[in-house]
Amino acid sequence: MSCYPAGGNAQRRGMIAGGDKARPNRTARADGLYRTLRGGSHAATPTPLLTDHRSCPLGAAGVLALLVQPGQVLTRADIWLSDRVLRRRRPVVIGLARAVSLLGEPKVAYPVIATAAALARAKPELIARVGLTVFGATVVRAGLCRVLQRPRPPEADWRTRPDGASFPSRHTTLAALAAGAAWRLVGGPHRSLLPAIVPVTAVVGASRIYLGVHWPTDVLAGGLFAHGWLALCLRER
Repeated sequence: MSCYPAGGNAQRRGMIAGGDKARPNRTARADGLYRTLRGGSHAATPTPLLTDHRSCPLGAAGVLALLVQPGQVLTRADIWLSDRVLRRRRPVVIGLARAVSLLGEPKVAYPVIATAAALARAKPELIARVGLTVFGATVVRAGLCRVLQRPRPPEADWRTRPDGASFPSRHTTLAALAAGAAWRLVGGPHRSLLPAIVPVTAVVGASRIYLGVHWPTDVLAGGLFAHGWLALCLRER
């Protein structure tokens, strides 16, 4: 005589049968999870912002902001390098540096982006996204300048009239933003921004140092900030 209530055996057999039916579904889910973790055919989970490798330039710019405070080692390196550059200035090169610096002016940078959008016949959604990205970067950069309030090099060294605080460089940031945005509009979402941003950052940044209105780390931070901001905001969704 069974110690289970009447109908108990049938109920237990139904539960076992049900478990056998559910097992393939659990196995399929486990297999799907395994494939996702291995990078298989299942869609990957979006990368969190803080662990995205494209945020590295922004992080590097943040580290620079900490290391350029008065008395830090990079401040002394800035003074040493700027002194070496300014000792070798020539009037003809100063004029050339002023011309190159125009690449970081809004009257030049924004038409460059607009021209790239027209030539590439980009979709309105992409144009709006790029425009908002560049605008947001300029607002954030201006806020950083007001918060950090890093002094510029001595006024006696200036060969052009700057505006606002020194870190990060406005001209370098805007020129790099324009170059990166134009490159993305023309080249598509999968092309690296570095071939556009690195040379523009180097040329415009060097002109600002040569004109005596920025420290070397100001222009380096401007290029890093522009690259990181564009890479994150214009990444594939």
